[in-house]
Amino acid sequence: MSFMLMAEEPVDCRAPLDLAFVLDITGSMGSTLNNLKASISSIAADASVKSNNNYRLALITVDESSTGSINIIRQEFSQNNLTSFQAAINAVTLGGGNGIPEPTDLGIESVLNGELGAFRSNAIKMIVMITDALPSGGNDQYTVGVDDVKVQTLANIAASQGV
Repeated sequence: MSFMLMAEEPVDCRAPLDLAFVLDITGSMGSTLNNLKASISSIAADASVKSNNNYRLALITVDESSTGSINIIRQEFSQNNLTSFQAAINAVTLGGGNGIPEPTDLGIESVLNGELGAFRSNAIKMIVMITDALPSGGNDQYTVGVDDVKVQTLANIAASQGV
């Protein structure tokens, strides 16, 4: 199951860019985490150049413990923050997880609610979520009619915000 919204028209890559990453760091991501960190760092570097240095990057990681979801804001949006963003992504280590699914939907919700800073009105707004599991809503269970509905609601909110 996937939920995705695509831009209807090509966007000007030289426009201001606000790019947030939501990264699942639970145990099942262990074999790919280092490659993902390198890829995210490379994407961030490309974004800084393509946006003519008018960019802001943000990073939130999601994990779980036996007591619930652990969402850690690693980097809030700030202007031209490639160096601090790359330090934040390089500092990420594998979490534990507590079974699957994972609370990535809560990470997206945090971004949309402005917990990493608000998106700029004049910027291209993007969220990249990386996971290998269904969303959990924070209770470590995927429930049809609940979690899928919440994800669709988040997609609609993102669309209404121009994300």
